[in-house]
Amino acid sequence: MYSIQVGRYEPSDPRLGRHVEHDERSLRFEYLPRDAKPKGQNTFWASSTGPLNQGQVGSCTGNAESQWLNTDFAAATRKLTHDNQFMTEADALTIYSLGTHLDSNPGSYPPDDTGSTGLAVAKAGVKLGYLDSYEHTFSFTALQAAVETTPTINGTLWTKNMFTPNNGLVKVGKLVQSNIAGGHEYLCCGIDYTEEVLLFRNSWGDQDAWHGCKPGGYFAVGFADYQRLLAEQGDVTVLHGKGQV
Repeated sequence: MYSIQVGRYEPSDPRLGRHVEHDERSLRFEYLPRDAKPKGQNTFWASSTGPLNQGQVGSCTGNAESQWLNTDFAAATRKLTHDNQFMTEADALTIYSLGTHLDSNPGSYPPDDTGSTGLAVAKAGVKLGYLDSYEHTFSFTALQAAVETTPTINGTLWTKNMFTPNNGLVKVGKLVQSNIAGGHEYLCCGIDYTEEVLLFRNSWGDQDAWHGCKPGGYFAVGFADYQRLLAEQGDVTVLHGKGQV
């Protein structure tokens, strides 16, 4: 027997479609041990295409995986599985839709924009032929060490403060019910030990659509703030694309 912890958010913004689905069996698939120590190497996983924009659909989980597939890191996977083409918003919706059929939440997209989970879209990526496996990290230091070797997709709470970056820096603010806007999934694409921030890419378009972000839809969150997010049922999924070494 095994347990699955499920948590649903009632988002105040339709784009916040990430929910909690923590399967006890995931503990068997640990990318790095919890006591892993990062090397302290500043890292950035670039993409040679612009950010996706999910519009007013709660497809952030499918978008996060598509943003991962659009990184230069995943170029071999795109070549093998996607005719060497970048993922589009239509591809993100395909991943999201299948994820809604594979998660533990009621309803599926379309027609129901129910949101989904990082675990479910990882399963969808395998079924669609983009991925051959996926793993997880279970501590902040393991996440730091992992990002030095691979981009990841991360799911956390999203607070009202986080909608308005200042020169790309997102502040979390208080983790109280009145400040929680919902749950969100996004690409983790780097780490900067000098500034003590993790680097992310959102799926809300570029600076003209998401004011305050860095060019390309990028944003940063400080180490202390991100540890707080992970402690509140956050999760990190490490994807392995087909064709990758």
